[in-house]
Amino acid sequence: MVKQRGIYMEEAYPEGGAMAAVIGLDASKAEAICMSIGKDIFVANYNCPGQIVISGKKDVLVKVYSIFKNACAKRIIPLNVSGPFHSPLLNKASKQLGYILNTMKVNPFFVPYVTNVSAKYVYSTELVKPLLCSQVVSGVRWQQSIENMINHKIEYFIEIGPRRTLSGFNKQINATIKTINIQNVDDLKKLEGI
Repeated sequence: MVKQRGIYMEEAYPEGGAMAAVIGLDASKAEAICMSIGKDIFVANYNCPGQIVISGKKDVLVKVYSIFKNACAKRIIPLNVSGPFHSPLLNKASKQLGYILNTMKVNPFFVPYVTNVSAKYVYSTELVKPLLCSQVVSGVRWQQSIENMINHKIEYFIEIGPRRTLSGFNKQINATIKTINIQNVDDLKKLEGI
């Protein structure tokens, strides 16, 4: 575990944070609910149509589940996490990350990438560090990122990991795109046809 300036990253919000998936509610309605409640609850993930994740102080989240249900959310699923990730409550962690990143050099890159902070393409190395710091405190715009890449004629997506979570989100975002899931070495054969 990396320690910088005497503080572990997870110590930035040591307890009392939580996250929950909200199923079946439009993202704009979820945003409006969060804004009406105040500074202790935020939309942390825009996964796919009808699925967002909220993040914030645990006592606030538990109290507002009924508000989301009254707004026609089908389900609220508390997530097994240790903090209010992708929310401004982790501002201290974002600053700590900034201190660490300022000691590092970002090498030039030739292939742009899409940042989940804004769902836009990044072309400049100068933006990498501030965007990484923003990612700690900002919602993950997965749906918007995938939609932007589709608009830029990206035809294949490759998910690397033990489950098919992102593949499932992609199918909900656009059923016609191709997402290949790689879970082990044998799965690499799936790439031969691309």
